[in-house]
Amino acid sequence: MLALAKKITKESDPNIAKQKFITLISDDSQFYNDGAIPANESDANAHKMCTDVKSAEMYCPKRTVAMKNWFAHTKEVRR
Repeated sequence: MLALAKKITKESDPNIAKQKFITLISDDSQFYNDGAIPANESDANAHKMCTDVKSAEMYCPKRTVAMKNWFAHTKEVRR
C-alpha cells in the first residue's frame, strides 16, 4: 500500500506519501455523492423507509443520487 501511495503522490518520503494519499482518498471527489449522506438517510429508520426505488427517491434522495451515480459508473466501466 505504501508503494502505491508513493507512486500516486510522487513522494519518496513514506510519511509524506502516506499523509497525501490519505488526504486524496478521503476527499469528497472520490465518492459518488457531493457531500455527506445525511444521518436520517442511513439510520435504522431509513432502512425501513427506503426499501424500493420509489420510497428511496422520496425519503432518501441524497443516498439515491449517490447510488445512481455508482450504477452509472459501473455501467461505464463494464463497457
